Amino acid sequence: MLVPRGGGLLATAGYQQEAGSSVLFEHCSADRDGGGAHLNQTFTQGPNSSAIFRSCMAGQDGAWAAACPTAYSCQFEP
Repeated sequence: MLVPRGGGLLATAGYQQEAGSSVLFEHCSADRDGGGAHLNQTFTQGPNSSAIFRSCMAGQDGAWAAACPTAYSCQFEP
């Protein structure tokens, strides 16, 4: 059964990843948006952290979807 959005990660209030941590999302899928991840706010990673999305897919908007209220609220930084 497919979820509508965010097959691996659905973060309606944003996502904060701690320093030095790692997360793996593998073989995730969604019927509509963001098979790997769907974000409504920010995605923030601490130093020396990693987020890997492998073999994720979605029926419409791809493996990664971000609905950003402003151009500055969804920024992907190392």
